Amino acid sequence: MAPESINFRRFTSASDVWMFGVCMWEILMYGVKPFQGVKNNDVIGRIENGERLPMPPNCPPTLYSLMTKCWAYDPSRRPRFNELKQQL
Repeated sequence: MAPESINFRRFTSASDVWMFGVCMWEILMYGVKPFQGVKNNDVIGRIENGERLPMPPNCPPTLYSLMTKCWAYDPSRRPRFNELKQQL
């Protein structure tokens, strides 16, 4: 979940973009759970400290770059879905 969804129960198209980035990561990782082995309570702290999911093996760097843009902490800095559609 996006940080603002976890912290403030705020769900918007920007939080959906965050989750779309996670979904792309899960597909490329063949269903591996994000932050596997990390307690749910610890995940938000890692995200707030700037940690993001690692680049999946064989992932094109341009796609990973797009994924990391989806994970911008500030929701206003994330791409919009129409921008994602064009880039994909």
